[in-house]
Amino acid sequence: MLYSAGIIPYRTNEKGELEFFVGHPGGPFWADKNYWALLKGEIMEHENAYDAAIREFYEESGIRLTDDEKDSVWYVGFVLQRSDKIVTAYALEKADINPECCFSNIADGCDWPEIDSYAWITYDKILSNSEEAKARNARLIALTSSDDEKLNDVFEDIIKIPEVPELLYVCP
Repeated sequence: MLYSAGIIPYRTNEKGELEFFVGHPGGPFWADKNYWALLKGEIMEHENAYDAAIREFYEESGIRLTDDEKDSVWYVGFVLQRSDKIVTAYALEKADINPECCFSNIADGCDWPEIDSYAWITYDKILSNSEEAKARNARLIALTSSDDEKLNDVFEDIIKIPEVPELLYVCP
């Protein structure tokens, strides 16, 4: 079994909509695919999921979280992504990320970055690419971060969208 972990930064935009920070994988396979996902990666033998999520966020965004930000990261849940991979997700309210200032490490054994572009996307954009999730989660589209219990429901629903191979598949 493979284990990965990642952080889903979120914010409320000027329209009051909940947005999530995602990345587009680099390399020729992903070049023409409209595929966006949370920044995540493998949990190493010596790590727990939280530490791996912090490390992967830095490696794939170039953003080093402060101690206060690390203390504000909260556990969302986990999902069986494929028959052989479990992804643990964490969240962090972090409105100050500028996608144009982010950069990624180089993919192992390759000459391209793991992530080649970044974006903030709304929850309804996530649902718009998943009819099943859209129907199941329509009540959550208008939520903002003002209600922590409902926000947690949004994150749990996002990581459980069943018909996509990764946690998010969206068009920013």
